[in-house]
This record gives sequence, C-alpha cells and structure tokens, in this order.
Amino acid sequence: MGAAKSSACCSSSTAKQHPEARLTSEQIVASEVRPFSERAVRLALSLASQAGVAYENSRLYQDIEKLFEGFVQASVKAIGAT
Repeated sequence: MGAAKSSACCSSSTAKQHPEARLTSEQIVASEVRPFSERAVRLALSLASQAGVAYENSRLYQDIEKLFEGFVQASVKAIGAT
C-alpha cells in the first residue's frame, strides 16, 4: 500500500486591490491524486469572492459607525455650547 497523496485548491479574493480572503481545500485520496473539477474550482473562486465582499462590507460598516459616533459627539458639544 502506497502513501496517501493529496491535491489542494487555493483561492484568494481581493477587495480594492488588497488580499482580503483566502480559501483553501485539500482532497486526500488513498492511492491517487485526483484533480478538482472545473465546477469545484469555480465554486471555490465564487466563495472566496463572496468572502472578500463580506469582509469589505464589514469594514465599511465599522467605518460608518465610527463616523456616526463622531457626528453625535460633535452635535452634543455644539448643542451644549449654545
């Protein structure tokens, strides 16, 4: 019996030209290396792309929250100064 072999599929996604998400999968078969199907590769790329978009959305949401908090604090100061 031979040693187990494996094949790997790695995908990365970029949001605004920065790597944001990496998706890695391994397929281990006892005696042979089987390539990933074209459908599996397209699915991995799609999932990595969606993960990158979700990550960017999360960062934008946090930026909006910080901006809103700053606006509220500035408004409270302005109202208190009058």
